[in-house]
Amino acid sequence: IIADQRGCIDALNVPRDNSAIGFLPMFHSFGLTVTGLLPLFVGVRIVHHPDPTDAGALVRKIAAYKPTILIATPTFLGFILSRCKPGDLDSLRLVVVGAERCPDELFDRVAALAPQATLLEGYGVTECGPCVSVNPVDAVRRGTVGPPLPGVGVCVVDLESDRVLPANERGMLLVSGPTIFPGYLGTGVESPFRELSGKKWYVTGDLASLDPD
Repeated sequence: IIADQRGCIDALNVPRDNSAIGFLPMFHSFGLTVTGLLPLFVGVRIVHHPDPTDAGALVRKIAAYKPTILIATPTFLGFILSRCKPGDLDSLRLVVVGAERCPDELFDRVAALAPQATLLEGYGVTECGPCVSVNPVDAVRRGTVGPPLPGVGVCVVDLESDRVLPANERGMLLVSGPTIFPGYLGTGVESPFRELSGKKWYVTGDLASLDPD
């Protein structure tokens, strides 16, 4: 988890003069790490709210406390955007979403209602610390989840043969690095890992393709 936090700090490059609004549940890996631990490690202030579905109260807190960072799922972000009026989200500079695919129209809604903010989409898995990748602030590509965090390795393999696939071919996404958990508790549990060329990879269960860069 600490290795993953270091990777997030390097990828997001958030100075200490920022502040955040936090409402993701702490019992979930996304909430525990990205809105729980990360602000402590970076040293930014954070305002917490206990209910991620309470969009009206969240809008009021954002308007009152003027945080610069909002981290959410696309669904919760959509709730907030549906309850705000022009000016309520003007303090936001960075909006990060993960845990589910971000609809393309959400980018346009953020641009209209939080005009100073850049929307970044990322990807994560609980067993991977949980963040695997995120779009960089200066090179956002809609419809992608960005490059892997520093120190995290990814590859895509054929579903049948485990052959490593070239760019732009879709297959099973594998992840390696210090952010990967050591395995599940208990006996008789199928291993979530696969060994390729002497290296251990976590099998995410998600389909993906890598672009050339």
